[in-house]
Amino acid sequence: MSTDAISIIRETEKLAETAEREAKEAAADIISKAHAEAKEIISSELAAAKAAAEAELAEAGKLNESFLNKAESEISAEVAGLRSQAEGKKNGVAKQVTEMLF
Repeated sequence: MSTDAISIIRETEKLAETAEREAKEAAADIISKAHAEAKEIISSELAAAKAAAEAELAEAGKLNESFLNKAESEISAEVAGLRSQAEGKKNGVAKQVTEMLF
């Protein structure tokens, strides 16, 4: 083989190695950018999901508060009714005792 052919083969091998190294670097850069973009997308989606969950919790809290207020109001009305009945019975018994004594 002539020295020119050997030089051409060596130069071709160097070019191939350089092209392979550049391709690996480009691939690594593309993968790195894709990873960063995916991380941003996931972070954004997680933030949106968190905000939606917080909104749902706030709404559930409002519903619970409303339910508790309604229940408290109903209980207060029932207690007032029972007190009124007890007061009426107490007054009736007091009247009967008074009549029995006098």
